[in-house]
Amino acid sequence: KNDEFIIVSINHKGQYFLSVGDNKEKPKPLPEIVQAVTKIRQDKPKTPILMEGDERVPYGLVMRIMVALQQAGVDDVGLVTESDFKE
Repeated sequence: KNDEFIIVSINHKGQYFLSVGDNKEKPKPLPEIVQAVTKIRQDKPKTPILMEGDERVPYGLVMRIMVALQQAGVDDVGLVTESDFKE
């Protein structure tokens, strides 16, 4: 589909990013990201929200994003995964 989507991501430095469609922006504070996601979802409630994180990111920082999005009313966050995993 060519639907718009949102990716909220975090890198190993603890920087948060917001990507809307193919447009990846510069790092932003988490409250700004939550505010932007909230506005987009108010305008387009069916917009998919995806979460992406560097494998070196502490779990607590990932959970901080998840909790912030839940508090903003987003209860359906998908996870971006890569298939590079090897046993």
